Amino acid sequence: MIETNKYNSAWLGLNAGTLADPGWFLKSASERDTELAGFGFVEFKARMSEAPAATLLHESGFFWVDAIIGFRIGLSHLTSTPSLERYDCVSAQAETFHVDGNEMMDFQNERFLSLPGMTSELLAKRYESWANQLIQEDPSSCFRVLLGGKTQGWFLGKKRGTTVELTLAMLAKGASASGAHLYHKALLAYSNMGCSMGKAAFSVKNTPVLNIYSSMGAHFTQPEGVWMWVSK
Repeated sequence: MIETNKYNSAWLGLNAGTLADPGWFLKSASERDTELAGFGFVEFKARMSEAPAATLLHESGFFWVDAIIGFRIGLSHLTSTPSLERYDCVSAQAETFHVDGNEMMDFQNERFLSLPGMTSELLAKRYESWANQLIQEDPSSCFRVLLGGKTQGWFLGKKRGTTVELTLAMLAKGASASGAHLYHKALLAYSNMGCSMGKAAFSVKNTPVLNIYSSMGAHFTQPEGVWMWVSK
């Protein structure tokens, strides 16, 4: 069954759907077409090992856009360095802040860039809304990373006991910090909060993030494929 994705629908101003059942593709072509007719686009996600055959996906009008890799990373072994000590990591609980989409570095490895008519500005609006929602939900787990008083980026998460969901990390436009420093500094902050484990997922296209988490000892899980159908 295709479910309406209220978040994406509000963002794009059309009826956006989410599909998670590989068995849906076994329906007849007419049944599939009838269910798809009410949507502007539909996103299908499934573990790569459970996904329908590529020919069936193609027949249904879905095209591959991404694969998402999940991981877990221990935080207790992480240590600081003189380079990292130059940064300040301030939570939204300690100092309230708002993320402005115009201040974010453009996203290069984002599946929604596959949608017709997608722009960097529209994509930034999605992340702006998501970022500020995360800040509102758990300000103590959302950080702004600064160097010399200037914002270098944001790392936003959700703490659940001793585990933190490493939900969203973004560099600021004009940042002089590397992504590796931003990630490492934020993970140290979570460790100092009493978190011993972090978990998240990222696009397989994002090689820099893969290398960062690999260097810090992350353990990766089976990737999840992402396919899209777009109304003509």
